[in-house]
Amino acid sequence: MTSAGGAVAAAPAGEGAAWAAFATCSAIWGSTFLVISLGNDRLAPVWAATLRVALASVLLGAWTLVRGQALPRGPALRAALGYGVAQFGVNLPLLYWGFLIFFGWNSWSGLWGWR
Repeated sequence: MTSAGGAVAAAPAGEGAAWAAFATCSAIWGSTFLVISLGNDRLAPVWAATLRVALASVLLGAWTLVRGQALPRGPALRAALGYGVAQFGVNLPLLYWGFLIFFGWNSWSGLWGWR
């Protein structure tokens, strides 16, 4: 950035933190496809996604307990369960399966591990 006089101005406060957050998110989301590839090499897509969601559930549940946060109740619980089923019960296994199809493996039987 340059000021009106042409001199280079200092970055606004917090801009470095924003770039660090962006780099962290890029590294995490970018590694998703590596994890999917490794998981699909060893398990059927649905089982690989199930293992990933189960591990994340245990870790996030422990993190919630450590922080002392309450779990949602009532309508918030129903919304969270609906979102979880849609995103992690449907979307994630389809992402794993689509990854295999994109890279040339196409078999309905392989979706459930029947090879």
